[in-house]
Amino acid sequence: MYWSEWKLGPYIEPLTNATLAGYEDKITYLYQTNNQYQHPMIGYVVAQRYPHWGASVQGWWVDKHDDPHDNLPLRYVELYATLARNLGAETIEFEPYWYFFEGGEPKASSYALWSII
Repeated sequence: MYWSEWKLGPYIEPLTNATLAGYEDKITYLYQTNNQYQHPMIGYVVAQRYPHWGASVQGWWVDKHDDPHDNLPLRYVELYATLARNLGAETIEFEPYWYFFEGGEPKASSYALWSII
């Protein structure tokens, strides 16, 4: 089971900890990269506090851009996935699907990620 979080802070983390208390061995905490508040490295450091953690690497570009859909440069998706892998993430999840597939076929972004994970 996954608990996926994209925002950190003094009011979020205590709620998350209380919610997961007693289930740490069953729940994998995923940090989502789709926010303008923290760099993924900060989120990954917080995620590492949990016995099971991972990353939800997302192609959303929400850093105050006009089109927050699927235009995150691939180099950042690759960087965030590589960083999570190198820090020991148990799980790396990717979204949205249309960033990686079109008409049921893999796009260049899929092939790029498959080569690094």
